[in-house]
Amino acid sequence: MSPLGVGNSHSTNTLQTGEAKLWVLLVGINQYEDGGLPSLRYPAVDCQGLGEALFKATQGFPQKEVIVHHDFAEVKPTAKTVRQSLQRWSRKRDRRTRFCYIFLDMGFWNQVRSKQCCV
Repeated sequence: MSPLGVGNSHSTNTLQTGEAKLWVLLVGINQYEDGGLPSLRYPAVDCQGLGEALFKATQGFPQKEVIVHHDFAEVKPTAKTVRQSLQRWSRKRDRRTRFCYIFLDMGFWNQVRSKQCCV
């Protein structure tokens, strides 16, 4: 039996027909520009894998753009490149556009011991 949440929604239909466009931005960073942040092992690899999975899962959407920023990509995931991707989207959006932004991180603890930067 399928989970209750599985089904066709209006959003899914508009994406499948090309009436709406899907924009996906994935960011996975192992080595931050800020030397004060610790290096991580898995976000870039996780980002690669999630990007491949999303590419396959969205093959039925004729209007889509998937941008993947990670440490192993040709264009590095700097604050500037991520900001440029977001600005490009903001100029092209309309009411039918669907956005998905995912920042992969293991998180870090600040001085009050609360989790930060974790998706």
